[in-house]
Amino acid sequence: MTKPNEPKFLFLVGAPRSANSAILALLDNHPDILSWPSEFYFAMTFNRVSNGNTIAPVKELNTAFIAHFEDRFGERLSINTLGDSHSKFDLRKSIGPFDIELFKDLLNIKQSKVMSSIQYLRHFFQCFHASHENYLNKEVKYYAMLCTARGFDWSNEAILANSKLIFPYRKPLESYASLREKYLKTINPNEFYDIAATKGAVYWLRTYKKIDALIESHKNRPYLHITSVNKFREDQRLQIAELCEFLKITATKSTNDMTILGIPYGGNARQNSLNTGKIAKQPSILKNPVTTFEEYCFDQLNLFDFDNPLNNTSKHRAFTLYLLALQATFIGIKKRTHGLTKSSRKYRFIPWRVKVFVQLINICKIVSNPKLLVDSKSDSILDALD
Repeated sequence: MTKPNEPKFLFLVGAPRSANSAILALLDNHPDILSWPSEFYFAMTFNRVSNGNTIAPVKELNTAFIAHFEDRFGERLSINTLGDSHSKFDLRKSIGPFDIELFKDLLNIKQSKVMSSIQYLRHFFQCFHASHENYLNKEVKYYAMLCTARGFDWSNEAILANSKLIFPYRKPLESYASLREKYLKTINPNEFYDIAATKGAVYWLRTYKKIDALIESHKNRPYLHITSVNKFREDQRLQIAELCEFLKITATKSTNDMTILGIPYGGNARQNSLNTGKIAKQPSILKNPVTTFEEYCFDQLNLFDFDNPLNNTSKHRAFTLYLLALQATFIGIKKRTHGLTKSSRKYRFIPWRVKVFVQLINICKIVSNPKLLVDSKSDSILDALD
């Protein structure tokens, strides 16, 4: 259990592309919250190093988490919506008030030991606390991190007992559309709709189903707070006030604008004009919007609508899905190649469209059968988080 004056952990556990990073950035500069500056897939990384065991060598954990930080924060810097340019930061030395060299030295003091996940998590944040100039010698109530629902260990009762969880709810189809936009820039439609694709349409349908089941099973627990991205768009101040009430801290001016390590941060919306340091009033305009077929596939999942709990989505007949698959193949999915990968040029030809039609029919079969939605290869929510 957490000692009386020991900070609790605070996890952002939303689905991908659901304002996790934006909400963490709004809490970043709060005097009661020490926030890790980038995505922190703690459970996945710890499990990989420990080979599924309950303890792991600190030296190996240090190496893995430093590499993880450099990868994830380097990606965040590349978005280039921080107040300073990418070139002014050196991940080997310091970033604003964060002394990275000191942080690494402090981590390595215990490198000869082995630790459980919660022991290492506390050690990691204590070292971060001691190397963050703005929080040095100051007490905080929370050590905060963004791990998303897929990166959190929902079965670890020790961590749950010492933590608060925030689940930002965004309409799953809207979240999926943003992810799809990213992938269709690097792979062609046939690859994305292949049911065996590592990060294709079926993978994401299954992932949203898993996340929905997790939140449904935890939603009445006192450590979980569900907040609405739509409501944040309408009234950011009110939603922040509700978060602060849940955390039993006072809302301050620091929560009006997004920062990372206290440095002004625009955001990571697909549409750059929306990166203003606040949660945008509307979603990004996408170059490759989802098809009606994909909308109907999400209807088939019967996911809980946290914005409108009384909303009952009706399922559709398989024949309707097949017709929509045909429409998506020849009309809905863009014929032009703007915004798609170069290999998508082949997609203009009829054989490639017939191939994607077959892929969509396979998806129809999966979403129409609950048993097929369960991934037989992995029952764990923890996976590769690219």
